[in-house]
Amino acid sequence: MRSQIPLQGNSTVDLSKFVPHRLILVGVTALPLQWPITSNVFKLPFGLLPSAGKPSLSNYYFYYNLGIEMGALVPLSCGLLISQYKRLSVWRWGIISLLLSVSAYFMYWAYGLSR
Repeated sequence: MRSQIPLQGNSTVDLSKFVPHRLILVGVTALPLQWPITSNVFKLPFGLLPSAGKPSLSNYYFYYNLGIEMGALVPLSCGLLISQYKRLSVWRWGIISLLLSVSAYFMYWAYGLSR
């Protein structure tokens, strides 16, 4: 079931059409990225994040995929936060490049998973 926000009356807004960026990086489902302009759907032929298994606390693959996603997205987010400083030293550039390398490693790992 998709997440929806109720509006006035009986209409709802489908939230998956507003937050497709992480979903397109999985490369499994086609998404209407130009909605409401056109209903064309787009899908990457590869995935940079693992596809989600059954979200259950006893599911091994749920934690496996969650670890890969966190390994790809957390260093990338931290690198973006560090890059927002007005004055970037050589030390900070080194940290940013290390974080981007870690993120790229986890994305490469997810790229090799079966879809």
